[in-house]
Amino acid sequence: MIEEEMKSVKGVKHIRNVLLVCSLSLIYYTLSNLIIGDIITGFICCLSLILVSIDTRYIIKRNRIYHKLILSVFGYISLCLLLMFIRDDANKIGRMWALLIPLFVFYTQTVKKSIIILSLYLTALLIKTIIDINLDIVFVRLNIEQLTVFIIISISTWVYAMAVNRFRESLNYQLYYNKFVKLPNRVSMLRDIKESNIYGLILINMDGFKKINSLYGTDIGDKLIYKISRRIHSLCLNLENYKLYKLHADEFCLLINKDISQNFVVDFSHGLINKINNKIDIDQLEIYPTFSIGISHGFNVSLENADMALKQAKELNKDVVLYSDVNPLVNSYIYNQTAAIKIKKGVENSAIFPEFQPIISLKDDSIYKYEALVRLKNRGSICYPNEFLGISKEIKQYKNITFLMIEATFEYFKDKKSNFSINLDNDDLTDIETTDYIIFMLKKYNIAQFVTFEILETKEVEDMSIVVNFINVVKSYGCKIAIDDFGSGYSNFAYLLELKADYLKIDASLIKSLDSDKKSYIITKGIISLAKDMGIKTIAEYVHNNEISNIVKELGVDFAQGFLYGKPKPYIL
Repeated sequence: MIEEEMKSVKGVKHIRNVLLVCSLSLIYYTLSNLIIGDIITGFICCLSLILVSIDTRYIIKRNRIYHKLILSVFGYISLCLLLMFIRDDANKIGRMWALLIPLFVFYTQTVKKSIIILSLYLTALLIKTIIDINLDIVFVRLNIEQLTVFIIISISTWVYAMAVNRFRESLNYQLYYNKFVKLPNRVSMLRDIKESNIYGLILINMDGFKKINSLYGTDIGDKLIYKISRRIHSLCLNLENYKLYKLHADEFCLLINKDISQNFVVDFSHGLINKINNKIDIDQLEIYPTFSIGISHGFNVSLENADMALKQAKELNKDVVLYSDVNPLVNSYIYNQTAAIKIKKGVENSAIFPEFQPIISLKDDSIYKYEALVRLKNRGSICYPNEFLGISKEIKQYKNITFLMIEATFEYFKDKKSNFSINLDNDDLTDIETTDYIIFMLKKYNIAQFVTFEILETKEVEDMSIVVNFINVVKSYGCKIAIDDFGSGYSNFAYLLELKADYLKIDASLIKSLDSDKKSYIITKGIISLAKDMGIKTIAEYVHNNEISNIVKELGVDFAQGFLYGKPKPYIL
């Protein structure tokens, strides 16, 4: 957008030039010949002069397009009025030449060319005077009045031209440079990539800059960035084939404009890391920054490829990563982008819906309740939670999915008088808006006595009081609490007591191997024994065959769930 604005400045420049020269000349002419017509002309020219003196920064704004139209109209009027004064009088033709020559001086906009044109003009006048050739149609007689007009207009237009040049240079600097660190910026880099042959791109990013900013403040952060930029710049100062750019925040870029081997670029990057990973002193603070580098080299040089390599460097905790076509991060990125589009469309079109899997009572093999499992419908196919829930958190759509899931499930069971359970995780339990919505829906549908909330067992909750408070509230309405995936890695029986759990769902990783893994059997048996002592009912997940079913019955499990008893369906039996 800025480049388009720069083009608009160039388009208006010629009109401004013509108007300024014409206005200055005609004002002089009006003052010399005070007649009614000339006074009107002077008035119009004064308006033109005011318009052309408008700051260029206003003209380049897209909502100031009408300025260009006004300038064009007044330029046309001024030129027409100027031509009206040029009749058959040689003196007025001479005045016209006094306008045209400074106009040429103005367009050159350089001291050297201006002096050359001025010298040629004065030489022609001198020759004409000496040989006294009567060519008034072409040249003017040498007189003080015309020379004064010529010199005044020449100086004025040249000074104005220099001012325009300085403003243009200032605008270019703001567009293409980061004035804080005095380095070319991202816009400059993108221009150079487009206009030059680039053989490599090195992206340099500081690790943990946000934490430094949060810990020491933005003032220290700015000073750190400045010192780092000076350090990198000093290391690259004498390199002929590299050009350094300052991108956003804590990121820098090196463009390589010579065909250098891939191994050399990688070795150079490792050497650069070793040199910039050193202590920096700022206001009596010692800061030890570390950096990661992503490289794009060869035929597929692009900022996007280097950025992917940089992300992988940070994920794998490596100093330098080189982008290649066979890069698993690329497929992951494409997959995530595709999933993100599916999720957003699903939320917008309310394509989030529940399927229900039965949970069986092992006493009489009857259906005790159903677990509501979230699904996403996309172009006739169904997406499962592992395909979209994790990504939904990254794109800030998880809360919307939770709301849609709760609404659809409550709406389905509002007149069924059947027990059902809904899964909640830490993000749900610690989000006030979500917990308030759940309580609102419990009041609205008045089915709390049929609801069980399955909470994932975890140690990630920092403030357990928030979770405990929510559980106390929903239990006061008649809801029950189940701890999901118990035994998956973080097992804490004190956690069960604190949450006042009613059910304990033993993790599928233990249940599915009960018939083949002795350790799983022993752990499961211990969990069931302790749960009974604590008065908590147990549910075995992933019961997929009769052998597993018989084992969990022998161990005294209360309920079971799995494909042996029923697959998830969009309706209940």
